[in-house]
Order: sequence, then C-alpha cells, then structure tokens
Amino acid sequence: MADIQTFTARNRRTDYNGDDPFVPAPVTRFTGAELKAAPAPLPSTPPGPFGDLSRAPASEILRIIERATKGRPNPGRRRKAVQRTFSLLEEMPGDTWQERWLASGFDDEGAESVRVLAREGDPVDSADLIAGIKLAFCLRAIRPSISGFRANKFLDYPQRFRELQPDPLLEKFFAAADAFDVHHMHRARAQFDLTVALTTGGIALEDLTPSALLHFGME
Repeated sequence: MADIQTFTARNRRTDYNGDDPFVPAPVTRFTGAELKAAPAPLPSTPPGPFGDLSRAPASEILRIIERATKGRPNPGRRRKAVQRTFSLLEEMPGDTWQERWLASGFDDEGAESVRVLAREGDPVDSADLIAGIKLAFCLRAIRPSISGFRANKFLDYPQRFRELQPDPLLEKFFAAADAFDVHHMHRARAQFDLTVALTTGGIALEDLTPSALLHFGME
C-alpha cells in the first residue's frame, strides 16, 4: 500500500455539522474530491500537557506523574515503572529523551518491544518497562514512530492518554465515540487509533487533518 497516495470519493460524502465536529450532517452528493495522504505539520509548539519535558530530569517526570495520577491504585508500581524505564533511557546517548529513544533502536522499523530489556524470567520487570514507556508517550516526553509504538502492546492506552491530556476536544471525541450505536470493540478501536495517531504525529486533535488521518491509516 506504500505507493497509494490518494483517496477519491465520487458518489457521496459525509460532511460534519459546524456546531459539533463529531456529529455527521446529512449525506449530500457531489461530483468528486481527492484526498492526499500527508502527515500533519508539526506545530511550532508541540503539545505537552505538562510543558516541554524533553530535557526534564527523570525525578521531575516522576513527580508530574504522581501528581497527575493521585488517587489511582498502585502508585508504588507506577513509581517503580517510571524509575526503571527512564534509568535505562538515561544510559543511551543524547541530550533529550527523544534523542535517547531514537538511539536505543526501539523506534526503528521492525524493532522489538522494550520488554527485551527486562530481567530474565521477571514478568513484573517486563510489565514495568511497558508501563513506563507508555507514560513517556502519554506525557509527550517521547514521540514514537508508528513502528516503535506498535512493537509494544498497551491494553489501556487510550484511557491513559486521555487522562494525561487536558484537552476538551479530545473529551468530546471520546464521548461521541462512546455514544455511537456500534459494537464496543469498534468504539474502542476508534479511540485507540485516534490516540495513536496523535501520539505518533506529535499533534493535538485540533491539528489532525483528514489527510493526516489517511496517512496514519496507510502507514
């Protein structure tokens, strides 16, 4: 599919209601339209729910996570996960967490999961590494490629991402997706795909264009 660059709609389309971007307007006919797949431009100020954490000490990132998840169960496990993951990243060359992530090789095409760094025969350590890198993605301290993201399996990524993004538009999207009369698996998949598109694209929902969403789907 790598050589497919456009999507052409010839018979109909669904416009969006101007008052609510997630409520489809009535279907209308039109002569034709062409949508080119292209990633969304990176914003001049990347979205960061807690500011620019690219060079923040691991201890500061831990404090942010503890404040943001106060009241949630298992704070000790979460603390351990963050400390374990960021201590390994600190061993990689680079001045920012993004540079260290890229240097690690885990962002490459066909890369393995960060689980391979776990202590042999220690499933808890393996789970901690996944939990720690998930939080790094959600906080926008690291922007993974699609390959780098997909190498790791996050069962609750949309919920954690949503929790750490103070974005009213994203909340509105989640509510609209939950309200659709389709199987819950389809609603969950829509929420998952959208949050991954925002994570790997380094953008907020307001910057996600149709062309960028098509590009994400093709990639």
